[in-house]
Amino acid sequence: MSIRIINKDSPRFQFFILNLMCFLTILSIIIIGVIFIHPFLTVSTEGDAHIYYVMVDSNFRDRRPIFMYRILTPLLVAILPVETLIGFIIVNLTGFYATSLLFYYFLRKIGFSFPISLSGVFLFIISPINIYLLQNICFVDFLTFFFFLLALYALLDSNKKLFLISVTIGTANKEILLITLVLFFFLELKEKDLRSSILSTLLISIPPISVFLIIRFIMGFNYIYFSFSRIVFVLRLNLFFFNRKLFYHPYMFYRTFGVLWLISFLYLYLKKIENRFLKNSIILLPFIFLLGFLSVNYSRIFFIGFPIIIPISLYLLKNPLQRNYLILILIITLILLIFQIIGPFYFESQFNFIVPNLISDIRSYIFYVLLISLFPISLMLILVYLIFKDFKIENSEENELSLETRNKIQIK
Repeated sequence: MSIRIINKDSPRFQFFILNLMCFLTILSIIIIGVIFIHPFLTVSTEGDAHIYYVMVDSNFRDRRPIFMYRILTPLLVAILPVETLIGFIIVNLTGFYATSLLFYYFLRKIGFSFPISLSGVFLFIISPINIYLLQNICFVDFLTFFFFLLALYALLDSNKKLFLISVTIGTANKEILLITLVLFFFLELKEKDLRSSILSTLLISIPPISVFLIIRFIMGFNYIYFSFSRIVFVLRLNLFFFNRKLFYHPYMFYRTFGVLWLISFLYLYLKKIENRFLKNSIILLPFIFLLGFLSVNYSRIFFIGFPIIIPISLYLLKNPLQRNYLILILIITLILLIFQIIGPFYFESQFNFIVPNLISDIRSYIFYVLLISLFPISLMLILVYLIFKDFKIENSEENELSLETRNKIQIK
């Protein structure tokens, strides 16, 4: 009887481990959420998610700009022969799982090892934004994340056909996919002259922009969302929130990526990013930030940058920073963990779109905070590991030097 030895480096085994990790992590979050958090995997009675739900539930008779143009997720839900909420759960969980798997292959293609890529996928899954989206399931963000990541993967792989398909379909889900055309032009400009770059960008822009315009022609044009008055309104509203709650904006910014903002900035500042595509993709960040001027709950918009921020931060595992940097980041993460815990409670009284209807149930709030705290706690464990790993290496080097010195003295 022959015994088959498992090859831990084989793609099949690694794919199995990847799926096992994704499945168990997502399942654990859902089980904890459904049992202990109310509401969870449901829809709030107000806000963006409720508008998408009503749009499907009314057979698209209830149309509100800009939501009525983000048609892909609602259409898929409407096609399914199930109740509206169940349809959103099926479509969004499928999109979430598919994005997690694709993110692994994206990280591998950038050049990260299997363990580091797996760590990146885990951080993506347990991010506070995804916990929020799972709790309030009727958003369209999960498919947006998938097509945005697929577009970047296509550019990384120099696959223009796949890029065209992903941006065209993704635009039907959310117009933010159009900003990937900026990166396409920037990459073309690296290899071609200005005229050729503009021409190729215009050609590849035709299908997604056509989809963008056709949807608006069918559903009815409305320019309010992109108007100057809308920008002024949002700015005034954000100023109002700032006046009512001083730490509102720092919290909204922090909860997107936590201390990964700081880590990625350090690697940018120290110029420790090895992958050229990742360096080039940073050009998208200013456009993502600008889109925040059109939104109040802008954490979800910022999170579209996860294929940029998380990979840059993963260099922490590949090329660790000096120990003093690691200790400083650990202290900051520990302090900001308190921010993570009290943040939802601090803002719930007036801004219920952050954590809708949780404060009334203390158990729900505790378990919700537990889930969103997994992200900073995981980062703290990584930092502690790197600090002690660095410390052990230094000690072993010192021991080797002292041993060498003793041997030289004995020889003399």
